[in-house]
Amino acid sequence: MAALVLSALAACGGGGGGSGSGNGEGAGAAQGPVAGADYYPLNVGDRWLYRDGDGVTMQVDVTGTQPVQGGTALVVSTQGGGDVPDTALYLKTATGVQVLTEAGSDPTLAALGRLTLLRLPLVNGDRWVIADQTLAGVLDVDADGKADTVTLRMDGAVLGFETVEEAGRSHAQSAHVQTVLRQTVQLSSTGQTVSSTLTSDDWYAPNVGLVRSRVAISGSGGSTNTVNRVTGWRVAGQRSSSGVPTITNRLPAAGATVYGVAVQQQVGFDRPMDTGVAPERAFSLTGPDGQPVPLRGYWNDGGRTLYIEETYPLASGRYTARVSAAAVDLIGNPVGETSWTFDVDASAPQATLVSPTAGAPELPLDSVFVLQLDDDPEPASVNDSNVTLGDGVRQVEATVTLSGRTITLRPKSPLRTGARYTLAVNYLADRNGNVGQMQYWQFTADPGRFAAPQKLLAGSTAQAVTIGDVDGDGRADAVFATGYNASSDAGAFKLVVRRGLGQGRFADEQRYTTIADFSSQIDSLTVADLDGNGRQAVVLAASGRGLQIFRQQADGTLASSQVIDTRDSYIVRVADMNGDGRPDLVSAPFVGSSVSVWLQGADGRFGAATSVSLSVKSFGDLSVGDVDGDGRPDILATSDSFDGPLGIVLRTPDGGYASPWYPSTLPSGTWVDGLAIGDVTGDGRADVVLMQTFNQRVTVLAQAPGGGFAAPVAMASIGNPAHGKVADLDGDGRNDLLVWSWGGYPIGLYRQRSDGQLGALESWPVSEYGSSAPDLLAIGDLDGDGRPDVLYGADWLRQRPVLREEPVAATPLAGARARAMAAAPVRSAAQPVAGGSGLGLNQRLSRLVRGSAESR
Repeated sequence: MAALVLSALAACGGGGGGSGSGNGEGAGAAQGPVAGADYYPLNVGDRWLYRDGDGVTMQVDVTGTQPVQGGTALVVSTQGGGDVPDTALYLKTATGVQVLTEAGSDPTLAALGRLTLLRLPLVNGDRWVIADQTLAGVLDVDADGKADTVTLRMDGAVLGFETVEEAGRSHAQSAHVQTVLRQTVQLSSTGQTVSSTLTSDDWYAPNVGLVRSRVAISGSGGSTNTVNRVTGWRVAGQRSSSGVPTITNRLPAAGATVYGVAVQQQVGFDRPMDTGVAPERAFSLTGPDGQPVPLRGYWNDGGRTLYIEETYPLASGRYTARVSAAAVDLIGNPVGETSWTFDVDASAPQATLVSPTAGAPELPLDSVFVLQLDDDPEPASVNDSNVTLGDGVRQVEATVTLSGRTITLRPKSPLRTGARYTLAVNYLADRNGNVGQMQYWQFTADPGRFAAPQKLLAGSTAQAVTIGDVDGDGRADAVFATGYNASSDAGAFKLVVRRGLGQGRFADEQRYTTIADFSSQIDSLTVADLDGNGRQAVVLAASGRGLQIFRQQADGTLASSQVIDTRDSYIVRVADMNGDGRPDLVSAPFVGSSVSVWLQGADGRFGAATSVSLSVKSFGDLSVGDVDGDGRPDILATSDSFDGPLGIVLRTPDGGYASPWYPSTLPSGTWVDGLAIGDVTGDGRADVVLMQTFNQRVTVLAQAPGGGFAAPVAMASIGNPAHGKVADLDGDGRNDLLVWSWGGYPIGLYRQRSDGQLGALESWPVSEYGSSAPDLLAIGDLDGDGRPDVLYGADWLRQRPVLREEPVAATPLAGARARAMAAAPVRSAAQPVAGGSGLGLNQRLSRLVRGSAESR
């Protein structure tokens, strides 16, 4: 019980822990207090520091106020020896100072109510009763589970006014106040009575408060003595000492140079500092740019050391560190504001590419790469692991050498034609340990036959392209159908013409409004002389909305002449389907079970459609050509039919259309997206080439003499081969096969050999990501040099003069050459079609799910 009451006294500096003998009692007793002096100051911000006989320090702070019944209480916090602070409430009035024990959580103290520790004004010889109570049912002293009876008597008295020497000062007329606590406990377990007496002699200096406390406890358990002495204070703006704290060490030191981005910073002081001051108020750091550096920090070593952590790595340059006057010692003496500078070297060697030029689109295959550093590197960090050249698949074997600040990377073998390379420099370090971040440069090796891609369409994406003379000047023009444009609605879904001016020059864009929109973009585009007047027209298919014909005008411009409202408008092809000499249109939906044929009348307009039964798959293809050798154009489409991935409708002698035929020569499960028709075997007969996207193959169905197809021959292809075109690319009089894909892969070329076989795959990089649209690529001579070029999306791949060498022979993946095996004959129109032409539900769903993940 005595300890509980003592804790209340300790909150104002009295009492305490530890043992020892008191000494130096007050001397020269005075007759009364100093007039007008405050012997028990309690102001928010006041602080007292005490030390007991064992050297344990205790800190008492008035931290704030709190409304209570009868007035406003002062909140006093007491902390000592690293313990958690105790908080008490004091009510100071003109008649005395009370500790509000009822505000505490301890039920015993709460039962005592308010205790008047000091009666005011102080009068020599004054005595008062602080407490005189018997507590029953509150405290279990003997821990037997039953409450004991406690009788408590506490008296206060002013014994005189004396001179006390503490903290290097003489405090005259200090009030000597004695508090005596007598308690008796009757133990319920034995009936025994236990008594103890606590005597606390406290000296209160005028305008300072408690400066010394001597506590003696005696009783049946023995006796102890404790003396607490004040070592410093700040009261009502006055301090016990005005000594200025000094900085004992700085890290980094003034004028120092430190290396690396992680800089350890700390400031040491000659005495404990007030750790209640936020580190960012006590210390600041200004960067080379004159801006404050974000910091966080913490106090350590009892407030003698301030550790700083920057929230971001420090860049190279000179920094100014500053300790402000906000840094104060425990009694509020501010440090003399001071600042110093230090330098940070966090820069690792940075490389500048000397040769070749960064981004070079046609890098020589024997290139050597040279880099210049801006600082001396650590030689061991310059190696073939930190300086690399790669093509996205593998690292190029190379020799890396260092001479001074120059790095040379020399590949051990020539670069691959058309491959895209990345030169990377990483983890280069200087001699001080600074490590650099990655730098890289990209190049494209000399493509060979085709020059590096050149953009012909600015600010828009090309969804479909074609090449033709659409202004009547005898030169080929580039024609684009633009897709969705996130940055400009004005550029979306337009027909755009770049008129060829010769020698690789083009006029500015001419734009025409189309019927396409967000729900019906243009996936197919073609040019043809529809009227037989020598002027080429443009036909486009706005998927799901209709076909639109732009005819060439006398002044070389285009004008919309007809719109055909039809859902069969994902792909459109031009061919004379009825042999009347006028080109007609064949169109297919995105997915469906029929295609439409639109015959051109004598007036130049296209009449009603003829519906032709033929399965068409999503993201598939449509082509027209004579695949049975009868001189009549047939219709082919990639299919979702159960009968096969390729559907064919042959023209009959009477001008009609046979039932769909799905050749059984293709292996079960073959997945086909694109198809092309042309003689790729050199026998004068039109063959069929199938692009198998997910199988990563190209398959040739060679037309056999008398009709039918030979066994399929598959060849390895570029990634995701989506569509292809047949044309003589190398000018040797034989048709070649050009294949493109969606997903950023290069375009691939199979050149036909003199023996009628397609040669090994050759490829060229493109900058377009690509889509599965069927007309994303066109072939034609755009610069008038007699060599066909490639228009792939917005990329123009200009064909350059090369040696006409024989292509390398390719190794077929499966099957045999077209001439080696006879095929099943083509069925006549009268033969029934097994299985029909409908799409299976599972096939439809799988295609549409795949289609949703592709770029249309």
